[in-house]
Amino acid sequence: MLTKRLFLPLVLLLLLALVPSATAATTFGDPFTGTPADFGTDFVLVQVRNPDASEFAGSPASGVITSVTVKVGGPASSVQALFLRPTTPLGATISLQKTAANVTIPVTADAGTHLETVNTRVSAQPGDRIGLSVPAGTMAFTSYSPVPGSPSNFCGYISGLDSQVVGDTAVFTTSACNENMPAVRATIEPDADLDGYGDETQDLCPSDAARQSACLVAPPLAPPNLVISAVKSSAKPRSSATRRFTVTNIGGRIAAPVKIKVVSSKKVKRIKFVKSLLSLAPGASVGFKVKVTPKTATSTRLTVSVSTPGESATADNSASARVKFKLTK
Repeated sequence: MLTKRLFLPLVLLLLLALVPSATAATTFGDPFTGTPADFGTDFVLVQVRNPDASEFAGSPASGVITSVTVKVGGPASSVQALFLRPTTPLGATISLQKTAANVTIPVTADAGTHLETVNTRVSAQPGDRIGLSVPAGTMAFTSYSPVPGSPSNFCGYISGLDSQVVGDTAVFTTSACNENMPAVRATIEPDADLDGYGDETQDLCPSDAARQSACLVAPPLAPPNLVISAVKSSAKPRSSATRRFTVTNIGGRIAAPVKIKVVSSKKVKRIKFVKSLLSLAPGASVGFKVKVTPKTATSTRLTVSVSTPGESATADNSASARVKFKLTK
């Protein structure tokens, strides 16, 4: 049974997993297919419907807003892009909380209209949207044709220029906005490591939250390198004798398999030992025994060597030890 202490973090993890994240850069906002116009006074606008009168969903996913584009004209001026998050459903009004500081977008004088884009770095959640604070005389909203039988409140607005600070919530009126919306759209990119940088244009290492420059490339691992040594023995001579050896992999990669070879300097009746080891991890050691049964000699010198694929054999790959016997009649 889950305790309350364990249950709550699990619920939070499940909720986070349900939040859609951007998988590639995408744009949201005004498609810029309508007619640009001047509102005639200072205003703050936010989009609440699409040109087909369907409700505007805002950002389609979580991620980082990496740029904001406006379609503007009129005398030289500037507009402010606002980063907003709904706190109430759409109705005659909609409440929106400011989630980040405004971004200023300069407007070059133009009797017609043109696009202005600024780069940004603002984390966003699904449903977030971009508002515009626009001075009188600047063409920065788009008018669309009415959709018969559909709502006509395409935007929410506040009279005057924006004066809210991050964290403030403002109430936008939608009931008299008609088929107008702010001429603004944003590009949102995925943020896989949640470092606040867009993975496609701002983060060269999207798998490491501590780095935005190119990811570190690990140097290639050194090949396996086996070293073998004989274990000293104080055993008295007997009719058959056992000597122990230890093999260590001092390389950077797994040694697999490890082949073992034993050669006796004198003829013996039998040599018993393990012929190979399945694998030996870097830095690991393993011991094994060589048991010798004599034939006629009272002693012999064993030479034990080890090898593995990919290794350059060295003098450390072999070790020798003398084995003494006490022959019985």
